[in-house]
Amino acid sequence: MSKIYFVNISVTPLKEGMDMVLFVSKLAGLVQNYSNHTKILHKFKVTGEPQIVAIIEVADVIGLERTIAGLYRLGNVSVTCTPLYCYEDFANFLEVGPITFPGPLPENDLYWLEFDLEYKGKSLDQFVEIWRKEAHMALSSRAEGLPVALYKVLMERKVHVFLCVPDPAKLDEMAFNLPIMVENGENVHIKCKAIQMLDVFRQKVVA
Repeated sequence: MSKIYFVNISVTPLKEGMDMVLFVSKLAGLVQNYSNHTKILHKFKVTGEPQIVAIIEVADVIGLERTIAGLYRLGNVSVTCTPLYCYEDFANFLEVGPITFPGPLPENDLYWLEFDLEYKGKSLDQFVEIWRKEAHMALSSRAEGLPVALYKVLMERKVHVFLCVPDPAKLDEMAFNLPIMVENGENVHIKCKAIQMLDVFRQKVVA
């Protein structure tokens, strides 16, 4: 059975004069499907930072290990690898339906949101009910045309969201209307990064 991982690759510039753009481009060349053992579902360059994030589906962990080993051979990188599962499976666990599945994300106006959820002052049942409303809204928004891919961190109350929003101001508007913010906002922590498709970034660099 395949498993999904969130791979976060950060460059640590240890020497002066490093061509950071070229180095990240070399890293991009290594974040590829490995035989039939790994499939890259998403891969992005964090805008303005020497960082790559990828969602990788793994049929055999050795393929993932070889990919990570190739990254380390370039040197000056830090890699973290976090197990995930599809948000659709989590929504099914919450008995939210109908389930809609993500289509391809557009190439422009992309953002990566990290949600870290607590529930101080709420019972677990109350928190689960709020999250049920949240999952329903997320999947309904996608069904209505919002390009978004979501992944939950295994055994943690954390969610990674990749979405396309042409107007950045709409992100705040969307956030304030989320059930998880309306009913539990004091316990919600969100990080937001602008991102680019990694292959698009690499093509621009080598062009």
